[in-house]
Parts: sequence; structure tokens; C-alpha cells
Amino acid sequence: MRERSSSSWVRSTLRAAVTVSVAGAIVAAAPAPACTPAPCIVASPNPVTLPSGQTQGTTALDWSTGPTSGAGDLSIQVLSGGQLLQSFAVAAQGQQTIGVQAGTSYTARLVLTKGTRQMILASVQIPVTAGPRIRLPGPAQVSVIRDVRTIPRGTWVELQLVAPFPARVEVWISTTPPSGYSEQGLQVAAHIPPGGSPVTRHAPKLYDLAPARRYYYLVRATGDNGLRAHARGEFTTLRRFAKVSIDSIDVIDDSDDLSAGDLAFSFHLSGGGATTSLLGPGDGSGRTVEADSGETIGVGRVFELETTAEAVELDSTGFDDDQQPFVAEMFKAPPCRWDQPFTGSYSDDVCDRAGDARTFSGLGPRADGEETFKVADFQHNVLGETLKFRVHGRIWVYYR
Repeated sequence: MRERSSSSWVRSTLRAAVTVSVAGAIVAAAPAPACTPAPCIVASPNPVTLPSGQTQGTTALDWSTGPTSGAGDLSIQVLSGGQLLQSFAVAAQGQQTIGVQAGTSYTARLVLTKGTRQMILASVQIPVTAGPRIRLPGPAQVSVIRDVRTIPRGTWVELQLVAPFPARVEVWISTTPPSGYSEQGLQVAAHIPPGGSPVTRHAPKLYDLAPARRYYYLVRATGDNGLRAHARGEFTTLRRFAKVSIDSIDVIDDSDDLSAGDLAFSFHLSGGGATTSLLGPGDGSGRTVEADSGETIGVGRVFELETTAEAVELDSTGFDDDQQPFVAEMFKAPPCRWDQPFTGSYSDDVCDRAGDARTFSGLGPRADGEETFKVADFQHNVLGETLKFRVHGRIWVYYR
């Protein structure tokens, strides 16, 4: 068959929220309210009041430029005392979490840059205060551990803390917030009992947590002299992403006996109730790839899926156009629909179609809790009755 046009791609945009990690005990913010009227920027919570004993936390920014922002580069600038602390490029509308510190006032502003000119579209003031010191009743003297830092990973967290006196430390990680400084009623996800010699600096690590989840921590420090100190706060573990690179496709059989096949492909990654797709090469709307049996089609396309699951499924689907002339509508509905997951084989006078699913498991952490970049090369054979091809690619997992 003659080639109707050059190969093209349909690009799919994957949008994901970005979390800025901040050293220190983190107090996760509630979702920001809707930002209207545009252009505007708001923060939630605002003002920020940190729990007793905490010096650092977060607030969520929500912004929108509206439909008439004009051409230029958009960014968010965060300032304190007139000093620029951070600046990051943004889309016309979105959310992002920033870190804040007690006793500090911040200004977040939405800025449009055109060449050397900057225009402040909107701004918001964010004051941050600390809660009062809390003392618990009882015969022993109680104080608050003020120097606490959480370092969350995808499935574990490290707490770095300095007790106000040499002490043994007990730590609870829970999916429910503590009531005061008591561990009663906690849905405990991880626990470290006290042990060892009393010291002031501690760095406990707690494992077996779920990615992209908010947790609460409760720390109790007890000294040999009867003194006690407590700390509590919250953090959110990092989000897990499975990423797949489709490197090339070997055409084993193009399904056409007397000419090259007019081919298009689609790939679908799913897991934990989420799905994302990569369409191409060829897009099924009149632009296909002409390839003979035995040829290799270079792809070099990457797509990713955010998931809490430890296994994902890759569906690879291909079809060959047998329609003369080509009718794009034929490939937007079964049985020749090309852009949906398909398992099995189909052939008629209009199209040849083949698809197969492959599961990749073990995306979670190793037994020792370390989260490494796990890159694995793979070959995925899709062998229909007439159309046959082999996908070469790579898959890996990371956290952010």
C-alpha cells in the first residue's frame, strides 16, 4: 500500500502537582480555596498557626491568571522581608505547597514576565505564628521537643530530633491525629519503643508506610531523672510514579501479504485505579506508519503513571489499515478502535488488530526499606493471528 502521509505523534499531557519538601517538622495544609476572580493568588491556611512545639510548616498556594493573561512567562515568587526566597515557573492555573517558618511573614505573588518587564498580577500576605507551649499534668516535669525535623520518603520517614535533656525516645506514626500527647486511640502505622542509653540527639527511621499519604507522629522522650518531653506533628510521604519508555517496535508480520502495512500503535499503563496512555507511532486519523515485516520502527517516547500500587499493567495495541481509501471514522469505534486497550486478535477487510497486556510487579521498596531507581529492560511480544510485533522498552519507579 502507498504511504498516505509521514509518521506523526499525538502528544498526551500528564499533569501532576508538585510538592516542595521543607526541612523541619511539617504541618500539611488543607486544600486551598478556589481562587476568584482572576487574576488572583490565595493561600490556605492563611494565616498559618503552627502546633505547639513546631517551628516549621506548610501552606498551599492556589492561583489563576484568567483567560486574558497575555503572552509571557508566568512564575510564583515567594518573599520575606523584601528578600526573594524562591521562584518557580507555573502554568496559568494550579496549586503548590511552600514551606513556612514560625514568626515570619511571607508575600507570595503571581508574576508575568515579558522580555525584561515584570508585571505583578496578584499577591497575598501570609503571616506565620507558633502555638503556645503546652505542659501536661503529672508528677514529672514535662516540656516540648522544639527541634524536630521530618525527612519523608516514599514508604518510610526519618525523624531527626534533639531532646532538651538526655533521654530515651519512643515514637509512634499514625494515620489518625493524636489527642494531646497521648498515644491512646492512635491507628498506629509504625512504632519504635524506647531503648538504648539516654542521649539528646535521635534519628529514628520508621518503615512500611504508604506513598502519598498524610501521617501524624508522636514522640515521647523520658530521662533517667524523671523529666519528660513530647513532640507531635505531621508529614506526607512522597508520591510513587511508574515510568515507561517505549524505545522501538519490531514488526514481525505487518499482516499485508503484497505490500507494507499501514500501522498505528497505542500503549496504556494502569495500576491502583489510575490509567494513562501513550498514542503513537501513527495516530489512527489518517497518519499511519508504513512498515514491512522485519522492519524496526524507532519510537523513543516516555510516559508515566502516579500510583500507590506495587504492580502496574502495560497494554500494547497495534492495528493495520486495510481500508481503501482510508476512512478515519472506521478506527474510532469497535472492532477497529486503535486508541483503547485491547487483548487478543482481530482481522477483517477493514483492519487487522492485535493487543496484549503484561504486568510488572515489585514496584515497592526492598525489604530493607531503601527506595532505589529500579530500571528494567523488557520485550513485549504481541502475536495476533495476522499482525505481530515486539515492543522494546524500559520501566522504572521513582518517588517525588
